[in-house]
Amino acid sequence: MVTDAGVGTGKKLGALTGITIDQSGLVYGAYNNGNTVLLGQIPVAQFANAFWFGKK
Repeated sequence: MVTDAGVGTGKKLGALTGITIDQSGLVYGAYNNGNTVLLGQIPVAQFANAFWFGKK
């Protein structure tokens, strides 16, 4: 995958080298030219009593 996020900053195009997801669900792509780009977000939720979901 190639990104054009460096247009105007003097950086060359880069190839995707890694993906990270933070605790709020934001997905970032790291590129071999030093750029880190927000790619998307995964919806996350917190529940007061998550144990309840496992009951039958």
